[in-house]
Amino acid sequence: MSFDPLPEERYFDRVYSGYRSGEYQKQRQRYEPWYTKEINDGLNNDMDISRRVEKAFAKGHSYQIVSVLDYGGDRGEHMKNLPILKKYVYDISNVELDSGMLRAEKGMKFDFIICTHLLEHVCDIYKTMETVVQYAHKGTYFYFEVPAEHWIDTWWKKIASKIYPFHKLHEHINQFTPTSFELLLKQHHIISINVSESNVIAYLGLVV
Repeated sequence: MSFDPLPEERYFDRVYSGYRSGEYQKQRQRYEPWYTKEINDGLNNDMDISRRVEKAFAKGHSYQIVSVLDYGGDRGEHMKNLPILKKYVYDISNVELDSGMLRAEKGMKFDFIICTHLLEHVCDIYKTMETVVQYAHKGTYFYFEVPAEHWIDTWWKKIASKIYPFHKLHEHINQFTPTSFELLLKQHHIISINVSESNVIAYLGLVV
């Protein structure tokens, strides 16, 4: 894992509370001109993420799963094809949820929790993890996904710097390797079932 010097956590809360708004998009493009609304919308509707979520759900003894939470799940778009009725979302934005999705409330517990492309953004990883696992019980399955950016200072930087004056996404303040990510989750009593790496690090685990 690596960390950049960070502003206070409340700064991130303020930024992401409106991260689907025009003002957010305007501010984002000040630092990353290439990050257009079309790119943002495309990432949010990434069908590859949905397929990986569905695959992880199938591996996680889906016949035992009654309720699912997507923590930081935007509209809940990555759960829409899961064969289950109780689908909940926790997200600090004010975006409207997709049809069939419900907002999670404190104190609720879930059988399967999804958390994709969130931990690379947060100021305090351990505090965020403590919050996420409060929604779990012993036997809850987790599916985590983060970008595989630990190689970012190598060939990708050389290519990207020729196109735009940036080296990585400014909002990705944490980087992980599969090993460091597995160690982080083990500290929160989540054991590994499957870990894979491509352009993302995908982790399926179980609370023990």
